[in-house]
Amino acid sequence: MNAKQIADIIARAPKQVERAMRDEIPRKAAIIAKNHFRQNFRDGGFTDDGLHAWKKTRRQEAGSPYKPLTSERNHLMNSVDAVPAPGQVTVVNPVPYARIHNEGGTIHTNPTVTPKMRKMAWAKAYSIAGVSKGDKLPKDLPEEARKWRALALTRKEKLNIKIKMPRRQFIGDSKELRIKINQIVINKLNEIKNGITSR
Repeated sequence: MNAKQIADIIARAPKQVERAMRDEIPRKAAIIAKNHFRQNFRDGGFTDDGLHAWKKTRRQEAGSPYKPLTSERNHLMNSVDAVPAPGQVTVVNPVPYARIHNEGGTIHTNPTVTPKMRKMAWAKAYSIAGVSKGDKLPKDLPEEARKWRALALTRKEKLNIKIKMPRRQFIGDSKELRIKINQIVINKLNEIKNGITSR
């Protein structure tokens, strides 16, 4: 459908076109946008003129079945929503950490070292070392176990943690999404055109 044909439909059925743009098209586009952006989590990357895979996580390299930004609950993925309004759709994710994952960046945090945290760190160190709690930890601990033991033994009351988060975009401009939404508009305009010609 070219620009002249679209202009002709708008001129012949302005109220129907306006109603569709105000209500029906944004509602359909919202569903497609939400599903499109949630699919990025399942695919493990951002789709824009092809799939751009996200950087792998340490847990994946350790054999985890979960892709980046996914988990048993999939809270981040399931929080992606698309809100229709007259003539537009707004895609949102209210999860506080959504933006840092979508855009990347650096996180600074200073958690307090609590007895519960030390207990958890000891449990991790023993688990990674493959020994039972109460047994002596071997001298040749794996690096990950050494880190947990260091946390358990630290005299610091607060930690100074700086984490660089890689960009794992899941919401944004997407060629594939534009094509899907354009198709909704064309289908609706064709439906209006067929209604005009059948009169």
